[in-house]
Amino acid sequence: MSPTLIVFAVFVYTALLFWIAFRGDRSARRQEANPHQGLVYGLSIAVYCTSWTFYGAVGTATARGWEYLPIYLGPAIVFSLGLPVMARMIRQGKAINTTSIADFLSAHYGKSRRIAAIVTIIASIGALPYIALQLQSVATTFAALTGVAGDAGQASASGVAAVFVVAAVLSAFAIIFGTRHVDVT
Repeated sequence: MSPTLIVFAVFVYTALLFWIAFRGDRSARRQEANPHQGLVYGLSIAVYCTSWTFYGAVGTATARGWEYLPIYLGPAIVFSLGLPVMARMIRQGKAINTTSIADFLSAHYGKSRRIAAIVTIIASIGALPYIALQLQSVATTFAALTGVAGDAGQASASGVAAVFVVAAVLSAFAIIFGTRHVDVT
């Protein structure tokens, strides 16, 4: 497939995601019900399922059999049986006006900055492998779609460049729509 076509498709898809986020952000600022909320949650779950299915579960299932099951069993249990616990945590978080897991846990220990810092460090370190896996999947997908791979199946220079562009766009998205308006919800 042509790299130009891939870049165009990614641009259109990214523009669609920015548009959905902009509409959701604008309706949230007006304090109105977000008509796209179901779409946003659906897209979030779809991203989780597609990326983990393609790059995680399929490879794990072929290499180690049923060991892939916790990838789906954990979220299914949390969203079905853990809903009352999650609802209670959300109510408590809104009551004490926390905006992150670090705020939430530190609030339960006297607004301890030390606990907030420790939780933030642990969460950041814990998230790095997942971020790296997603960026690696971008390079692998780019190489597979373009038919261009470096030595020994490694990503080509254009694949690595694509990863940097995707990381920059994701960072911009997080800054524009994730951290600009801090909200408990």
